[in-house]
Amino acid sequence: MYRSMTTGRRMLAGAAAGALALTMIPLVGAAASSALTPADSAVISPAEDVASLIISGTRDGRLVKVEGAANNVAVGTILRPMVKLPGQRNYNEGVAKVAVTAGPDGSAAGENAFAWQRKTNKKIYVYFKGQDILVQSTRVIIPAR
Repeated sequence: MYRSMTTGRRMLAGAAAGALALTMIPLVGAAASSALTPADSAVISPAEDVASLIISGTRDGRLVKVEGAANNVAVGTILRPMVKLPGQRNYNEGVAKVAVTAGPDGSAAGENAFAWQRKTNKKIYVYFKGQDILVQSTRVIIPAR
């Protein structure tokens, strides 16, 4: 999240349209003039029944692993990894597609999982997008070995 100094608007990096619900809390009286933090002035929460992908990546030697949670995405949905290496201008579709699997026991209702891996020594940028649905994750950047 960053704040624009000219307009005072707050932007969420990587948030898809409709993926988050923003609730503003009005201030009155003396409290309105006091300094506020973003947490004091707004509550941001996931919108109900909106599909979203959340990913994280790690490296173990040459092996790059990306794991993700798919909220409100059906089991069996195919996701495409989009990959960019240093020197490339555009993202390219990864060779292996992944399918969303049922989440582990104890996960929230509607929260499923997926995993992907690739071998490379280079820095790599990765994000996932749905093949048949309009959903996309933010990207992860995994440093070179």
